[in-house]
Amino acid sequence: MPTAERVAFALRELRERSYYPRDRDLVFCHPETGEPLDRSKLVRRFKQARRDEVYRITFHELRNTFGTRMAVTGTRHAT
Repeated sequence: MPTAERVAFALRELRERSYYPRDRDLVFCHPETGEPLDRSKLVRRFKQARRDEVYRITFHELRNTFGTRMAVTGTRHAT
């Protein structure tokens, strides 16, 4: 199964198990409210993970990696 299909399958499973199954196209939401994650808190946690040396990566690099992997699998994506 190509990576994109595995990701789509995993996201569908995540949505089915979610307490907040509304059709809002949220991949990750606040665990208690179902609302979008607060950007400042997300950025703070991302920076903390970088300080803890989980990975030395930027949001831009994550975006590039995603685009590259989509291209490798031949999957089209909107920009």
